[in-house]
Amino acid sequence: MFLKKLIAYETKLKVNGDTVYVWAAVDVDTRELLTIKATRGRSTLMQCYF
Repeated sequence: MFLKKLIAYETKLKVNGDTVYVWAAVDVDTRELLTIKATRGRSTLMQCYF
């Protein structure tokens, strides 16, 4: 079984006056960016979905 240590980052940006949340998952050991997603909303459901 292959397990990785991951960390998730969230950043709030303003794009053309709208709030956009950018989510990124990074491998702790290699600092490799594994995935990134931008959403217009922020909720517990969005965090779980990411």
